[in-house]
Amino acid sequence: MPYADTILLNARLPSAGPSRASALAVLRGRILAMGEEREVLTLRGPRTRVYDLGGRLALPGFTDSHLHLVGIARRFLEVEVAPDHPVALRSRDGHSLWANSMALRVCGITARTVTPAGGEIRRDARGRPTGLFHEAAAGLISGSEAFRRPAVGPREMRAAQRHLLRQGITHAHVMGEAEGFGLAQELRSRGQLDIRLTWYQPVDLLEDLISAGIRSGFGDEWIRIGGVKLFVDGALGSQTAWMFRPYRGAAGRSEAPCGVPVLHGRELRESVRRAAEAGLACAIHAIGDRANAEALDALEEAGEAQRGPALPHRVEHAQLLRPRDIARFARLGVAASMQPCHILGDIAAAERYWGKRSRWAYPIASLMRAGAAVAFGSD
Repeated sequence: MPYADTILLNARLPSAGPSRASALAVLRGRILAMGEEREVLTLRGPRTRVYDLGGRLALPGFTDSHLHLVGIARRFLEVEVAPDHPVALRSRDGHSLWANSMALRVCGITARTVTPAGGEIRRDARGRPTGLFHEAAAGLISGSEAFRRPAVGPREMRAAQRHLLRQGITHAHVMGEAEGFGLAQELRSRGQLDIRLTWYQPVDLLEDLISAGIRSGFGDEWIRIGGVKLFVDGALGSQTAWMFRPYRGAAGRSEAPCGVPVLHGRELRESVRRAAEAGLACAIHAIGDRANAEALDALEEAGEAQRGPALPHRVEHAQLLRPRDIARFARLGVAASMQPCHILGDIAAAERYWGKRSRWAYPIASLMRAGAAVAFGSD
């Protein structure tokens, strides 16, 4: 048996059995042995690094099942300066944008500006934009030359990696960021990729992936393709999550009292079917109860094709579900990719906008009791 690269001694280690292991041997990034110290030390060689943890707890690295690596990297580039400049600020959930008056002028936004499909422009009683843009409408500001964002490079991506590693995250599922995929490969070729990545490409690239014959699981242990990311709706805080019934207090909203559907109906079903038949798993963003029902309908309609991908289809967030839809996750083999760290921050907004419907928000235990696979991430 080869010698270990690293041995941990005097450690508290998780164990599935009654025995308590106190030592761990690692070889080329993988666990070689775990058990009592005298047993594990037989794997010590002349170059083995040995660490005494002093009784501290040692855990495997975490997999974050939903994050935005380029978004993290971009934080090391951006600065906000106001008030004598055009300013555009993204909401925390990323589904809304607020722009000041100068930004509206620079981008040519007026009362005559047409709301794009899959978006909403908040307007006052006279139809003038208030500066708040939801979903696709945010592109009217963020897509302008005045707000061209700086490019993320290897330096920022490495900084993002260090940030994740400090949190104990050694594997991440990256959601819908085509621009960072090449950078990740560049770091891999330099030997500077320190976390494993499962990458979900935007649905805009679906036909390109199909044409190239790319399937879920393609790649190696450091970078592999997870599938494609689709959006059915928006988010709770921006009141763009798609609901069966209107938001509380939405009587004055003429454009989208039930939220903003982004990809839905025939277009959603066709995209899911095409992906599934090509062996690509779908990661479908759905927050509101209607959005989740639409996502499950599309996956169910895909039928036998959904067994094609090497990785399971998943619904990202699965935040508010009708009771009847909870059992469908297990029956269809669809994973619920959820973010428990958002719960405390969402309570006030959920009670304000959804009222009594909030009792079915974040039904993690109900999904697990129903036999559904649940994955956790930070977003």
